[in-house]
Amino acid sequence: MFRHKMFLTSAVVLLLAAGCSAEDGSVETPEEDTAEEPGTTPTPSSPPYDAFPLKGPTSFDTINAELSYSGVPDQAVTLGVVSTEQSSGRLRVVADTAVSNGVFGIDEEGVQTRFSQEEMVGATSPVFEEFRFRRTSQTTLGQYWELNFLNNSLAGVRTSNRELQFDHVSYAIWSRAQSRTGTKRVTMAIWGYPTIPSDVPTQEVVDYSMAVRGRAVGVSRGATTVTALTGTVTASVNFASGQIDVNLDLSGTTDDGERTQFGKFSGIGSYAPGQNQFTGTFTGDSPLKGTIAGGFFGAAGEEMGISFALSGVRNGIDQRIIGATLGKKVPD
Repeated sequence: MFRHKMFLTSAVVLLLAAGCSAEDGSVETPEEDTAEEPGTTPTPSSPPYDAFPLKGPTSFDTINAELSYSGVPDQAVTLGVVSTEQSSGRLRVVADTAVSNGVFGIDEEGVQTRFSQEEMVGATSPVFEEFRFRRTSQTTLGQYWELNFLNNSLAGVRTSNRELQFDHVSYAIWSRAQSRTGTKRVTMAIWGYPTIPSDVPTQEVVDYSMAVRGRAVGVSRGATTVTALTGTVTASVNFASGQIDVNLDLSGTTDDGERTQFGKFSGIGSYAPGQNQFTGTFTGDSPLKGTIAGGFFGAAGEEMGISFALSGVRNGIDQRIIGATLGKKVPD
């Protein structure tokens, strides 16, 4: 496992968050689910690969970008850790073929969190890019657990946004808050059916058509802005040398409906022969610096997922960004 971390302290706030301890020092833990536990990620010994929609409850390892902070969101808070992490078994996504009577949740360092259909916010529909579960504590002010899924893994209701119609890779957003003033954490988790190492190409140079989603937060002059992140991405892989080049042009819409530009970022990743995952860093002149972690999914690396984390001060704004970018090979 390779894990990159930047330890940061600053006055800042974030939309999504984490936890388990109470305002008064007591602890509330998520309810345990009694439903049948899913199996681990199917890893084929040879193609063909499994594909979405899911056919039943399944547990998947994840490639992650994560940050944490503490404090009250509408006041100054203190940032904790920003990191990207290769697949390691530390955090697993559990998903199913349908929300009704399905098994959905997170296994994180031995702690299981499962959500019921009653905890779903909104509905599943092709018009929505994501579907979401949320649980709030009945005893601790500000404590919650929230899990968003990209809507490409359920049967019959896959998102109509063609940019996000992936067959082998997906993402989830895992948020949890200890309390109103306690620690909050948010994780962008990439999951799916990984390319087996022996099936990763060894010669070709390939461009990928990518989509990006994420979360950004900025603080300036005592004000905090939270942004749902989108943008444009280009990426290419030299399978002969094991180098990945990714270029992000990030933008988004704040909670107040204001469009924001975050700038352009270039990252370079690499992997050793016989591997299906990679790590790397952002280069260039941008004052925002960070890392990437990614991997290949489906037959011969047909799809790819990259998590990323950025931080720094730009134009007088203290900014923190995490995200996931998913893509497919561009046809010759």
